[in-house]
Amino acid sequence: MFYTQKVISFVSSATICFLIVLFGCQPKPNEEFYKIINDNFLNFVDTVTYKTGKLILIPKDTSVIQSYTKKGVSIVVDTVFVDSGILDKSLATEIKDQNIEEFDDLLIDGETKPCGVLDLSLITKTGRYILVPSSGQKNIDTSYAGRISFGKPFIKKDKAIIIFSVSDSQKAGRSVAFFLKKEDSKWGIFKKIELERW
Repeated sequence: MFYTQKVISFVSSATICFLIVLFGCQPKPNEEFYKIINDNFLNFVDTVTYKTGKLILIPKDTSVIQSYTKKGVSIVVDTVFVDSGILDKSLATEIKDQNIEEFDDLLIDGETKPCGVLDLSLITKTGRYILVPSSGQKNIDTSYAGRISFGKPFIKKDKAIIIFSVSDSQKAGRSVAFFLKKEDSKWGIFKKIELERW
């Protein structure tokens, strides 16, 4: 009986260690999200703003552009993930219309973490952009190039969908879904679809 208890104890310990190794070695969705953003930040935002000082160009806009400095261009970043429920429906429709059903499973069972607060210190590959937390700012003055925000990400193994919004004001902006694939431990954009423009 004593021998049986030792065997059961050993098997239980071995099983627990195996599970820790198995799940501990896999990247967490939070880590993958920041890896995706760092691999693609300049593709999401674009670098045209370096020349124009604005994230969105509005025809006949004569406002003074003050966001460009020797250090870089300042962008306000929403530090809370945007609830993209309405856009998720558009996303499902676009996946079918654009014949990219290989991403359909992400909407059903992809990880939707991180939800909550965006840690700007983990976004490190921003080029000449300076990220400024929103701190509840509703309006963007001319000292910033614009505002960016992220919807809840869908991540599963080597595929991801990131909903990214960029705006110059409450009257000018767009939301884009980026479909990404991971190859050789680097995330790259497979396709992008504009979901909304205002």
